[in-house]
Amino acid sequence: MTNKPLTSQLISVAHFFRIGHEAQANQSFTNSLDMLSEYCTKLSPQQLNQITPLIEPMLLAQQRRDTLFLADIIEHELIPLVITFRV
Repeated sequence: MTNKPLTSQLISVAHFFRIGHEAQANQSFTNSLDMLSEYCTKLSPQQLNQITPLIEPMLLAQQRRDTLFLADIIEHELIPLVITFRV
């Protein structure tokens, strides 16, 4: 079973960042981090070790307002992991 609500939320976040809707993207990003936190409680230690290293670069990209890099991390690294992990 994949986590479709989290995956959908992350896809929306990346989309909002890419089209320049920063306010909507930041609000959605905050919501997705809450969802991701809950999701992570269900992961094995090995799975968690794959997701954890992505958090800091995402937060740093958000602080730098590097929205395209943040969208890249979400789309190309985080979403594939969420889809792959079956929790």
